[in-house]
Amino acid sequence: MTMFGIMFDSVGGEDMTVQDIFSDVANTFHGGATRAYADQILYWTGSTYHYLYLNKSSNANRNGYWCNGGTPPSGIGDDWGGNNAKCTHVVQPGDAFWLVRHSSTTNTALTVKMVGQVVVGQNGTNVVNLVEGMNLISMPFSCSFVPNPDKVDQAKAKIDWESLGCIGGATRAYADQLLFWTGTTYHYLYLNKSSNVNRNGYWCNGGTPPTGDGYTWGSNNAASPVEYAAGGAFWYIRRSGSGPLSLRFAQPYTL
Repeated sequence: MTMFGIMFDSVGGEDMTVQDIFSDVANTFHGGATRAYADQILYWTGSTYHYLYLNKSSNANRNGYWCNGGTPPSGIGDDWGGNNAKCTHVVQPGDAFWLVRHSSTTNTALTVKMVGQVVVGQNGTNVVNLVEGMNLISMPFSCSFVPNPDKVDQAKAKIDWESLGCIGGATRAYADQLLFWTGTTYHYLYLNKSSNVNRNGYWCNGGTPPTGDGYTWGSNNAASPVEYAAGGAFWYIRRSGSGPLSLRFAQPYTL
């Protein structure tokens, strides 16, 4: 299982669907006649997962396409297509999903190419909509996600996450949290709110940081200097009772 985030817009400004995320899908991924025999995409619906699978068959309307592996979800768009048919769901920068490789391929490394054009935010920003609880999201721009930019580069400005609607707390249990999949488990960051100027308003490590994953996380309970790779995804846990949030990200680059 690997997390992916949508970090591009479609070339030319047309709607980008799940079929447009990766290049040369049929020759890159493992297809099968049913979900059980194919690589899969898992979409979080807010309460469960919806599966897509790469179809490989003699049916020209399905072969080489990501197809719905069950009844499509309701309430999160009506553009999924039919059960076992080619999926037509439109994706946006900031969306995210799991890619699950078929068991016959898991011992073979796979390099994939994501396609599209660099995201330009409307009025310099882009919004990711969050609900209370678990949200599977990504950075909605074509770059790495740096929650504490001034901890990476002193020339960068600190992001005032609380003014954007995020909830801080003295400990992880009382704050909004970010969960990053390490390949075997999760690592948490939480938005600190305290009298400690080195932590207050920063996303801090909510436990002993992982090692060997290629990232610099910083120290336990300290503000993290992590730069999470472009195209990566993570969970945003919105604290219970805080209500939904339209989280506005500023465009961190110029074109």
